[in-house]
Amino acid sequence: MLAGTSALPERSVSVTQRERGRGRRRSQSESSTPQEIRSTTRVYNIKTSEDRDDPKIIADGQGGSGLYTEIGKKARDLLYKDYQTDQKFTLTTTSPTGVAITSAGTKKGELFFADVNTQLKNKNVTTDIKWTDSNLFTTITVDEPAPVLKAIFSFRVPDQMSGKIELQYLHEYAGISSSIGLTANPVVNFSGVLGTNVLALGTDISFDTKTRNFTKCNTGLSFSNVDLIASLALVDPCFHMGPIASQPMRTPSGTQHAIDPLTMVKARVNNVGMASAVIQHEWRPKSLFTISGEVDTKSIDKSPKVGLALALKP
Repeated sequence: MLAGTSALPERSVSVTQRERGRGRRRSQSESSTPQEIRSTTRVYNIKTSEDRDDPKIIADGQGGSGLYTEIGKKARDLLYKDYQTDQKFTLTTTSPTGVAITSAGTKKGELFFADVNTQLKNKNVTTDIKWTDSNLFTTITVDEPAPVLKAIFSFRVPDQMSGKIELQYLHEYAGISSSIGLTANPVVNFSGVLGTNVLALGTDISFDTKTRNFTKCNTGLSFSNVDLIASLALVDPCFHMGPIASQPMRTPSGTQHAIDPLTMVKARVNNVGMASAVIQHEWRPKSLFTISGEVDTKSIDKSPKVGLALALKP
């Protein structure tokens, strides 16, 4: 990944993932035959029942190219999701009327952070309201105001300049998203993906109408089949065509394995000696208990960091 002055430095990621299958019952022959994929790009195995049920990522002839934000998402989840060194508790409650309330609390050292998220569904309209210590985020999503379209309106209180409206279009061979800020001199964003659920090429561009400059110019490529997904992203190649001075490159590698249908372990290590591990157990449907840890292998005299997370969904 190539980066500009405000983005991450160039990365080459090697990922190994074995069958997850968390929360699903599989045959003995399938669970006893783990598969391994290695590459210098973001690569991971998606040959699990859970992944096959997701129309956005399966490669069995259904689904389309998806949106630009989906390029590399599964690899990022493998390398970064659930890795934490804090204590977190999450409780989700739902009602028959379509209201879901999620409360979360996180303890970081001596500090405690809390947020509450409320989701209301009424026919094809979904409203998400999230309250944090100092902000109120609201997102209103309308599914199919016209065929194959999705409209999203979002804003943040008390920021009066945060209003934004977005339109998404999903087709078998294309995924397009365009947004504009609701200000006098808005930032306009456009992203598009062309291809199929096997091979897709996309771009993500932002233009500031006030300065009349492009503020973002990204390009992504993804390849998918029943065994793996690989993606490559170039960040801001439009602005930096020459040599780039950057921080020392960090290259993480990760692996994931299902101990049983309800328990998953994964680990990662980078080239500077930081090693992390996660074990997650689904002790009841959609309720997870997670233990994670991180250690500096080049400074073993330092105490390892440990994180705990409990997510309850009755």
